[in-house]
Amino acid sequence: MKGYILLADGMRLEGTLLGPETTAVGWLAANTAVVGFQEMVTDPAYRDRILAFTYPEVGNVGVAEAFSESSRVQIAGLVVKVLSQCRSHHLSEDDFGSILARGAVPCLTGVDTRALAVHVREEGEMPAAIAPAGSDADEVRASLRSLERPCFKPSGEPAVPAGASGVEVAVINLGIRRSQLAQLGRCCAPVLHPYDAGAEAVLGGGPAGVFVSDGPGGVLPPEETVATVRALRGRVPLMGCGLGHVAIGMALGCQAGLLPRGHHGANCPIRNTQDGRVEVTQQRHTVVLERDSVLENPEVQLVWENMNDGTVEGIRAADGSAMGLQPILAAPRADLVNAHIKEFVAGLCGQ
Repeated sequence: MKGYILLADGMRLEGTLLGPETTAVGWLAANTAVVGFQEMVTDPAYRDRILAFTYPEVGNVGVAEAFSESSRVQIAGLVVKVLSQCRSHHLSEDDFGSILARGAVPCLTGVDTRALAVHVREEGEMPAAIAPAGSDADEVRASLRSLERPCFKPSGEPAVPAGASGVEVAVINLGIRRSQLAQLGRCCAPVLHPYDAGAEAVLGGGPAGVFVSDGPGGVLPPEETVATVRALRGRVPLMGCGLGHVAIGMALGCQAGLLPRGHHGANCPIRNTQDGRVEVTQQRHTVVLERDSVLENPEVQLVWENMNDGTVEGIRAADGSAMGLQPILAAPRADLVNAHIKEFVAGLCGQ
């Protein structure tokens, strides 16, 4: 069936629509990574967004439940050049289209997604709609005009038991990825708490530290989480990732905002301002801490910055009570733990 994607500024690209014959609306993000497509569509960072992949062929390795970052597809719709009908990875359990079908997520194929990404780069992120060719274009335009920036919503993911052993770390869950929780479980005993848990509830089990998880990448952290982090400061070591990093920064008095065009891709270089060390990261976010509010805050140190645009990628409280990192804290192998998480937990253990 024919379909199209329509952007809020009027740009329209035609394609072939797979999946439900409905209109999907959300803020558009174009990701330039060449791998990890299943991980991205199931990542709470992209909850309710229209996602476009610039890599021309998607899905030829298939999908496997072990690689999903949550229990369902999180995106509102997907735009690709080619959706592969074959799968070749030895661990694949089904084709890529199957997880989209189970989630009733429309996929528009045959689109020049690189042209789409260039448009977003030049004009900024904006609302977009994927619609069947026969849909009422005026109604679609009206839905785009009324679409505001999304606000934080709880993940709805079921609770996960704590790790089997090790030092206990309380995790304030803003939308944690399965891979990140698995990393924590390899070096400590994570105990999940909802985003609106108060400080006393978080400290109830006597954790050695508190980890504020990542979450949707295009929203500000909830006020309840910021208030809890503010109340926890100085009582227990704190670490945040992604949206959790932004929550920690706001609790320390920094301001947060949204980039005109977010950071969406792999191979994103960040530089340590203290020793010049460079790391190559994955990023899936639009919300950031405003650089001036970090530099002008005597209680905060800028530790990591983006080498492309100078945006804040990592901070540390001046008194050492908290730290935050914006990029995805991935590990080089599925059985390893990211170095920053390992360093945080080792500090809790006195190592």
